[in-house]
Amino acid sequence: MSSYKQYIKFKSIEYKNISIKKEIDINRFMSNFLMIEKMGQRELINFAYDEKKIRQDDYYWFMYNQKMLENKILSEGGYTILFLTLTLPSSFHKFSKVTQKYNPNYDEKDTIEIGYKRLNDTFRAIYKDFKVNRKFVKIYYSKIFEPHSNFTPHLHSILYIKSEFKENLIQHIKNQILKNELGESWKIEELKDLSRSSSYLLKYVRKNTKVEDETTFRIFNGWKKAHKIRVFTCSILNGLERFLYKKIKNNTNITKNLKENPIAKILNECNINIVTTCKSTKQVKTKTNALENPKFTINVKKERTQIKDKKELELVRDYVNYLKNNFWKSKDNDSCLLFYEDKFDLFTKSFFVDNEKFLNTINNFYYKYFVIDFNFRTFFKELEFTLHNCVKNMHIYRVVDLKIFEHINTTIIKKYDKEEYLVTNLAKKENKLKRFIWEIKENRKYSNKL
Repeated sequence: MSSYKQYIKFKSIEYKNISIKKEIDINRFMSNFLMIEKMGQRELINFAYDEKKIRQDDYYWFMYNQKMLENKILSEGGYTILFLTLTLPSSFHKFSKVTQKYNPNYDEKDTIEIGYKRLNDTFRAIYKDFKVNRKFVKIYYSKIFEPHSNFTPHLHSILYIKSEFKENLIQHIKNQILKNELGESWKIEELKDLSRSSSYLLKYVRKNTKVEDETTFRIFNGWKKAHKIRVFTCSILNGLERFLYKKIKNNTNITKNLKENPIAKILNECNINIVTTCKSTKQVKTKTNALENPKFTINVKKERTQIKDKKELELVRDYVNYLKNNFWKSKDNDSCLLFYEDKFDLFTKSFFVDNEKFLNTINNFYYKYFVIDFNFRTFFKELEFTLHNCVKNMHIYRVVDLKIFEHINTTIIKKYDKEEYLVTNLAKKENKLKRFIWEIKENRKYSNKL
């Protein structure tokens, strides 16, 4: 067996095992939780996690939204559709895709995670930073990631742009590919049949997400989990978030035995009110889908909290600690990174790669507080504080309340109320609800005997 085949076999087994282990771990964790209705009238609900079912739902969610996006483009008219493929340079490929031989240009530092980030950052710059005459121009998109045969990631995307801006966008894409040093196998193709743009992209999604093919599904699932890859995303037109779609689907009969697009069906039959409050600023944002004669009304309250990115915080902490230990444990200046600017720069780049924000901040800090005015008592503390301010802010959202009402003639019936349910962790030693749950079970046993 060639080294290429050995590598593929080894990685396939590794990814397959990761997929299975992750599902077992999640189920083990979720088995500690129990949902109970506060009045104790309904059955106790244990949580379970089915990877295949969830991925199948994800695929349908993407497909339904992609189809709605395509319908919008067709109905409005005046759009050009571009099919875009982005790849990584040779240093990211351990083996040649063509000859299947070891690639001498391969660099172990160019990991799948770094490649995924580079592709993602490039694509984000393509659709977010596109300007014509200094004005931002809206781009609608759908994109997916998939692995090459050697497991190096690449990106496929459909871009919808007003036809008058087509040439500007093509040049903008080429500029971003050059700027971010992507691979030479990129491709931009104009699709003439607008009505088939969805199927053009979905065939790539379906190829790796077919739950019927256990082996292929597990390898692909393990690959994306191992490297934390978000496989597909698209422009969401309707505002119907995935969590809400699942709640409506599970607590109403709207999508039961449905052959049409369930997202469109929900939007045509539901009044939806989503109120989001920012915990720090108290700013309130409202999204609505208003109908004159709805069959259902859904009221959602969400809370937004701003936090620092955990990965970048850990990176900053590890970076400063390494420098600090190196400084205090060095026997002389020759073994200390800080006293050799070239070595210090290489070390810094090995940590922050191509993150210009961190690299520029460290460069300025190093010159000002080490080269010009060094105080070893405060240097590392101030460095960590300065880099902490560079860490990007993220927002996490929590659903505080969710209610679903059904309209039957003049009567309104409550179908679901989040506040009526309580989720408890049975693994905690001091859990006051254990006694309560046990009493519910005993009462039901007693009632059944009678």
